[in-house]
Amino acid sequence: MKKITKKQIQEQKRSEDIETLKNMLEKSNKKVYQTVLHVSPSGKSRIIKNNIKVDGNLVNIDYLVSSICNDPIKKGGIFMKECGMDMTFTIRYNLGMAIYKDGYVLLAG
Repeated sequence: MKKITKKQIQEQKRSEDIETLKNMLEKSNKKVYQTVLHVSPSGKSRIIKNNIKVDGNLVNIDYLVSSICNDPIKKGGIFMKECGMDMTFTIRYNLGMAIYKDGYVLLAG
């Protein structure tokens, strides 16, 4: 009997999360609503909250984003460490690439 590795378990979980989020995004017209909760004093990192609208209600998808894109969650949002570019776009682009193999498919809400 083959032993299942931690990496295989993580990949299986990631695949399940991709399917879950893909189904949710189809219901929300592929729009992601994002809020920058915090910018560090140096401006080099941000915490961004991610939501989608499902059946008229905003649903937080930070846990799924974290699982799919391998970004950490801190203080109620996704922690993005970089500067000089639009980090909300970066999250949408990375999600689009992971789910649809097209980084430009997800829209800003």
